[in-house]
Amino acid sequence: MKIVNMNDLNEHNRTQAAQMLTDQLPKGWATLEDAIEEVNMLLDNDDEPDALFLAAIENDEVIGWCGILPEYDGRVYELHPLVVRHDQQGKGVGRLLMAAIEEAARNKGGLTIYLGADDEANGGETSLANVDLYDNLPKRIQEFEPGTHQTAFYLKLGYKVVGVVPDAGGKGKPDIMMAKALLAQHKNTHAHKAESYDIGRPYYPVEFYDYLNSLCNAATIADIGAGTGKITKGFLERGSHVYALEPDKDMLQVLYNNLASFPGCIPIEGTGENTGIPDNTVALIFCGNSYHWLDKGLAIPEFKRILQDTSHEINIAICSLGPGRANSESPFKAGKYIEKTFEYIVQNRFHEYLHGHLSASNAPVPGDEGFVEYCATLKQKFDKQSTSGKVATKFILRCMLGNVDNLK
Repeated sequence: MKIVNMNDLNEHNRTQAAQMLTDQLPKGWATLEDAIEEVNMLLDNDDEPDALFLAAIENDEVIGWCGILPEYDGRVYELHPLVVRHDQQGKGVGRLLMAAIEEAARNKGGLTIYLGADDEANGGETSLANVDLYDNLPKRIQEFEPGTHQTAFYLKLGYKVVGVVPDAGGKGKPDIMMAKALLAQHKNTHAHKAESYDIGRPYYPVEFYDYLNSLCNAATIADIGAGTGKITKGFLERGSHVYALEPDKDMLQVLYNNLASFPGCIPIEGTGENTGIPDNTVALIFCGNSYHWLDKGLAIPEFKRILQDTSHEINIAICSLGPGRANSESPFKAGKYIEKTFEYIVQNRFHEYLHGHLSASNAPVPGDEGFVEYCATLKQKFDKQSTSGKVATKFILRCMLGNVDNLK
């Protein structure tokens, strides 16, 4: 699959693009002729030189397309439209198109991209349908539930509900306005990593937690580099109190949102070298894919400071997880630790597969040169490897447990 400028499409491809409009948005374009007229008007409009329309092409066929129209002197772009052929929905085509069109709007100097999404199904699909939108609208927006509506897709991409036009499609059928900051995402790459971590990184298997508890049933744990809290949650569910340390503010905010229901979770913006945890507080220090980032000369004394008992045989667990055996050198002195591995299969749809790759520290972020091409390459790999819309990946979790005094 490739993403192309729609001005390069032939007449047959334009007709394919138009067919999607009338198939999926018949209220706007009731006939194919109406839809062809709309496509030609958009593509041939010389009065809007900053408008752009992109198509996803596979086997010389248009399988999806989208566009942006400039407003407010190019500071804002309207998404109009986004359509994906029915048989290609749920395969990541829409996500790739959105990544490409957002990057294009950003490169044109856009600060915001927005869209309107009508909730016009009979009975309504969202929590904003068939209610009095003049009664405490801010609260209704804050508590918005998308249900089966297309707004759920945009929420996953980072869009927010910023307004609503009541009764736009008829009584009780609002037009829901959504927007996303383009400049903020370009500058704050960690925000994108936080989203990718939360979506794409796998959980640890239940067997890991059971094994750890059999060796040291720690009541209080310091999770160093907790990320978005995916591993932290397993400790909390088993009754431990956890100091969840994470230096990145965006990841910490996601962690806080994910784990707010656990009173035993104490999120801290901190590092392994400077935890901010009181002296003699924790029974176990846990480092999941984070120990290699630490300055050992600073971190090890800090660990000893916050541990309740530095003499316990096991007071630190250092783990690494990846799609393949970790052959890195042990951080412990020879013969001074316990090691166990867990192997398990994770089934990922394209959404998780994509973000799993994007969560890597060396992966590009939106706005980087080659980001769209990187995502398109991942889509091709996914399509080749997937079965029934999922890719099975074997993960190996390597766990090394010992005493901090035996760290090298």
